[in-house]
Amino acid sequence: MKSFYSILNTPLRPAAQEYINIGLLLAGERKIFFKFSNQKLALIKKLIPETSFNLLKSYVLGLTENIKLENDLIRNKFVNKDFVNYLSNYNSNLVTFSKPTPIDLDASEKNFRSLFEKFVFSFEDDFVQELKTKTLTIKDQLRTNLYPRIKANVNIDQVITPIEVPTLLVPSVKINFIGQNNLQVAGQAIDFEKSAEQITNGISRLISLIKAFDMAKKKGQYYIVGKEPKKSLKEQHANWKHIRDSDLIEFVDIEQVDQISDYIEHHNVKPLVVSE
Repeated sequence: MKSFYSILNTPLRPAAQEYINIGLLLAGERKIFFKFSNQKLALIKKLIPETSFNLLKSYVLGLTENIKLENDLIRNKFVNKDFVNYLSNYNSNLVTFSKPTPIDLDASEKNFRSLFEKFVFSFEDDFVQELKTKTLTIKDQLRTNLYPRIKANVNIDQVITPIEVPTLLVPSVKINFIGQNNLQVAGQAIDFEKSAEQITNGISRLISLIKAFDMAKKKGQYYIVGKEPKKSLKEQHANWKHIRDSDLIEFVDIEQVDQISDYIEHHNVKPLVVSE
């Protein structure tokens, strides 16, 4: 079976068609390889705004983690040409995948190294380590894996006040994403390995909105996004289990946020707050 490769690049001046290749994906029937260049990323850091660089770094680290996961569902997505075509057609003005290119080579580490050095940069042995000082946070993964798909349909990291929701009982609530159709749709990311107080504060933001919508007799679809904490963190694990079993809020694992974007797209959700 023919393998295929796709080059990950970032635009410096799109109008001038000026791009820098920063990574490579090579996929075959059984193997998949992905790597980005630390040195290219360090160069880009000097050329683009800090906020853009942080988002770019979050994206490539998240992509690397997802591909490395021993999860057939995730890996099968990336060995599928249609999925890589989808990534190549999606342009966030920050990263772009080239169209998948068939190649008469096995998807092997040797061939991947050769292609990487041809199209990207010298093959660094450090892989991700210089940039990755800690595991991506839940919010980092949300920004990487969910926001690009839903940003046209919802408000992202929106501060809600009684101006937008008159029945709100607090001066303001900041929510990770919020929109509406025939139902109100809102979601909050929670790191269940943080302190119990931080977990409660995050959940309370969403609960405040839910109460306000209930008072206005508006029904909703509400999400908490996170992952199961270590069982040794007994209080945090109890909080996670309570949310997971709740009938009021739907818990979604950070690795399964596609179900949120699918719901939002299928139900044609629109932003709750419309800019003038």
